[in-house]
Amino acid sequence: MKRLVLTGVAALSVLGASAAHAGERECPARQLADGHWNETEVHECMARINGTIEPHETGHWLWKNFPPPEFDKPYEGVLVIEIWPHVDVQEICKSNGPPPYACSVHAKDFKDPQIGTRPACIIFMPPDDIFEQYRQDPKDVIRHETGHCNGWPPDHPNARAKFEWVKK
Repeated sequence: MKRLVLTGVAALSVLGASAAHAGERECPARQLADGHWNETEVHECMARINGTIEPHETGHWLWKNFPPPEFDKPYEGVLVIEIWPHVDVQEICKSNGPPPYACSVHAKDFKDPQIGTRPACIIFMPPDDIFEQYRQDPKDVIRHETGHCNGWPPDHPNARAKFEWVKK
């Protein structure tokens, strides 16, 4: 299993990355009061955009689900990213809904002789090939999970979610 440990500013490059293909090919998704997404509106938007895509263009729709600004920032403690087999991640990250791609878990204070004792958060993720299969960008998932490390609740209030067309 692979592990990446990030502290403070080191995570900034991942979190500060803006959408490379942002623009007119985005369909914002809003969570409704009943907890469902505005699926009809999103599908209509995607159909409109699909009509503007040249036949020779290749690409796909990418789901992005970013935290609200107050949680969309670098984690100030020790951020550990664990890459585990997909089935293990699903077991660790069990939820009441569909199996998650990843999850974050707050750990007891991380003790290191060089940096001292700091708060810690562990993000469990599957290998990159799983993200390719589900058309997810691992950097976006890290950004999402870092939002949870920063206190964003699991029911995703005020999520900045959208589908985005990305050329291959």
